[in-house]
Amino acid sequence: MRVLWIVVVVILAVENGCNGCWEKERIALLQLKDSINFPNGNSLPSWEDDDHSDCCKWEAVECNSTTRRVIKLELNNTRDWGLDGHWHLNALILLPLESLRSLNLSQNQLQSSVGNEGLGILSNLSNLDNIDLRYNGLDNSILSSLNKLSNLKILNLAGNALNGSNL
Repeated sequence: MRVLWIVVVVILAVENGCNGCWEKERIALLQLKDSINFPNGNSLPSWEDDDHSDCCKWEAVECNSTTRRVIKLELNNTRDWGLDGHWHLNALILLPLESLRSLNLSQNQLQSSVGNEGLGILSNLSNLDNIDLRYNGLDNSILSSLNKLSNLKILNLAGNALNGSNL
């Protein structure tokens, strides 16, 4: 068993790049930051585009202490309100965050999501069980995407533009 454990540690170290967080997750988070801050916002200053930066130490990011995988993003009220227009999330950016359990995007001027299935694409994240989308600009069109998220235990959509009998 000792040899197997060493092999697993070496594989994790190689995949992870020994920088603390997983490289593909660090890249995904930087893409998310660019999306949130488009065109010129300044939020999330600790999220540095530096190969030696450990995304597990970034503000609003929580990682599993053993695997160093991102498990929680607390991005509420992150988008700079001085930016014009609403934010359209490309949910495909989040797919490398395979261990993500909790996602808070509340109060970010989020109007919709783009991509093949909108937020429904997050159903590929089998650990995701908590999404907070409070106080954005979402309307009923979000509901068909959220239907695909079969593992959700907590979903908060308060303060959006939802209406009608679909609720």
